[in-house]
Amino acid sequence: MTLGRLGLLALIAAGLSFLIFSPGPRYERHGLAKDFVERTVGVNAVAAHERLAYGLEEELVSHASLGRFGSGVVEHQGHGFPTIRMMNFHLENNVGLARYALLGDEAWTQDFFVKGPYRPWVSECLDGAKPVPLSTDFLIHLEPIADDRTRIEVIEYAPKVTVGTNFRLCGRHLFPEVTPDTRPVTPTTKDRLEMLDLVLRVVEREPPKAGRNGAMGTHAR
Repeated sequence: MTLGRLGLLALIAAGLSFLIFSPGPRYERHGLAKDFVERTVGVNAVAAHERLAYGLEEELVSHASLGRFGSGVVEHQGHGFPTIRMMNFHLENNVGLARYALLGDEAWTQDFFVKGPYRPWVSECLDGAKPVPLSTDFLIHLEPIADDRTRIEVIEYAPKVTVGTNFRLCGRHLFPEVTPDTRPVTPTTKDRLEMLDLVLRVVEREPPKAGRNGAMGTHAR
């Protein structure tokens, strides 16, 4: 074996050792920690649900920072809405989700699941001074508390950060593979508050006027 090949193998081995054995980043949170992000509105739960079913996707798409969420709004019992069994895998360090899971399926009839975008974004997690990318989904819970009042809560579902990469000698296609290193984190307050503000704008907005046939238009979902 030539010296050139030996040098190349040594370089590859050093790179693999760095990927496998290098310590992961130690990230920290910056921002206000809140277990529950919620607000009460003067709209009944059925009307709030109808307004969100009609306008939430459109509002998300047009929003500057949350626009990437617009294609993933799912109503309760729709395809992709998490089951209790699925939620149980993500309850650790998520007080809001733990409370939500205890409510049970009958309490979720007016709710929505908002699927996060494929690419993560910058939020409250930092590695030193460097932002750590975050990704999460959201649950929008509508709880009737009177004939004309509804409590709206925003819950993060499975929030996680990307803190580097993982190296596998035998990946999905039986070849070495480098994949993102994602780790679960506690829910962020900043993102839940931003989603709640957007939801409130839709709920508190006057509904569209009825068309010629006397019925309000339906939003494609």
